[in-house]
Amino acid sequence: MLLLIPAALLTLILYLRLNKKYRRTRNRITSIVLHCIVMFLCISVLSGMTFSYEKPNTENEVILLVDMSDSGSTSVGDKNEFVKSVIDEADSTLQIGVMTFGFGETVYAAEKTLDTDGLYNQYLRARKPSGIGTDVASALKFAREAIDNPESAKIVILSDGFETDGYAMSVIKELASEGIRVDTVYFPSDSYEKEVQLLGATLPDYSVKIGDPFPISLTLDSTFEGKAEITLYDTDLFGQVTQGETQEVTLTGNVQTLNFNHSFELPELHKLSFVLECDEDETKENNQYCTYMYLETFENILVVEGASDEGKLIEDILAPEYKGLEFCAVDDAVRLPSTIEALSKFDQVILMNVRNEDLVTSGFDKLLYRYVHELGGGLLTVGGDQAYTFSDMNESIYQNMLPVRTVEKYTPPLALVIIIDRSGSMDSDSTIDEQSFFDLAKAGAKSLVNYMEAWDWCGVITLEDDSAEHGGLLPLTRKKELLNNIEKIESGGGGTVFTSSIKSANTVLSACTQVEKKH
Repeated sequence: MLLLIPAALLTLILYLRLNKKYRRTRNRITSIVLHCIVMFLCISVLSGMTFSYEKPNTENEVILLVDMSDSGSTSVGDKNEFVKSVIDEADSTLQIGVMTFGFGETVYAAEKTLDTDGLYNQYLRARKPSGIGTDVASALKFAREAIDNPESAKIVILSDGFETDGYAMSVIKELASEGIRVDTVYFPSDSYEKEVQLLGATLPDYSVKIGDPFPISLTLDSTFEGKAEITLYDTDLFGQVTQGETQEVTLTGNVQTLNFNHSFELPELHKLSFVLECDEDETKENNQYCTYMYLETFENILVVEGASDEGKLIEDILAPEYKGLEFCAVDDAVRLPSTIEALSKFDQVILMNVRNEDLVTSGFDKLLYRYVHELGGGLLTVGGDQAYTFSDMNESIYQNMLPVRTVEKYTPPLALVIIIDRSGSMDSDSTIDEQSFFDLAKAGAKSLVNYMEAWDWCGVITLEDDSAEHGGLLPLTRKKELLNNIEKIESGGGGTVFTSSIKSANTVLSACTQVEKKH
């Protein structure tokens, strides 16, 4: 940055050497200003100046599930301290909620919010559930209902791990399939002076290839200073166990993170187990942590060309890495697969500038639909001068396979919530065909659904003394289900209270992140 001084002096000297008559012309002034700007930018680049910004993600959610059963009564103070530490350390972009559970009941002690001021006191003042049993499974299902963004949500269970009812593992698998992460913090029934436990492992968020090393972060907690040893074991799909890296750990008496490096030699499912060995640890039950990783390989790819040699560009891109490339024209009856068995050997199908008309003529459109929807095969389409015309694609099987639609007149996607009044006054007869106001409201809601486009979203909420959702916010591709939900709504006969239904509509629409236009 010190170069700015001589650079400025050099520019001024050259400028001042000019005759006064020529100095103050527009061109000279513009020239010296541009010189100064260019020199400043060049020196900034040389000095390593950069600009960065952070975009907070306000969709992160954490639900703390606190076990209040009698078996863990001796650790209530430790659980409260843990809850307080999580709330205190959370920033303004993290939504935190606290629930307590015991036997057959879960209490929403502190509702999920970004504003954590007073959240801990709200949790302490809340009613406590019955402690005569422990039903972790029901508590997990209850917590799921409070989550709006499964992809960025986490449920943390604070418990001694003893279940008297339900089977928590089956519910955890369902939650994991939605993208919700479930972590546990172990609180023993009795107090242990020396305790070490493995808390969790963080896997890469990118695709891992066979033979390529990748990092794994392991988190552990300890209550004392000492020595321990942690070993990584890799169990493949065939049950073969491979011992990975072993690390000697110096325990700090606090939470600490270790970094492991590992690589896979075989594809498909791998079970990664971290085993901790420590002679001083008084509780051995939490000294193993398991996580799973599925390594997918895509080698066999079928490229279907709309015209001869149109797949040359794809071949240049993929051939160095993928050895199972096959090419054929859409009208090649000999090489184009004609059975689902023949097509199933491919991991992916690429259509290069292929018209729907040609797919229909060859009968390949129906076969491709089964490949995508029944076998879960991958489909990539590349446009061109023939593909994606409205007259060719309209209401076709090919169109139904694509995540985008060809339309003559396009309107941006809309998320709409219809609020139907079903209070007692709506049962009154109107002046139209002897129908009640409630019947007319349902008919109007159906008309709205029928008017919307296939890429829109719609939900139905009813109001009386309280509000109720009917099926949630659904895409218009499920129009029959939407219309059926409206048809099944019955008159309630209660009062007319708007507030709850409008708040519910706001909650539903706020959770719909894939649409900007909401009503």
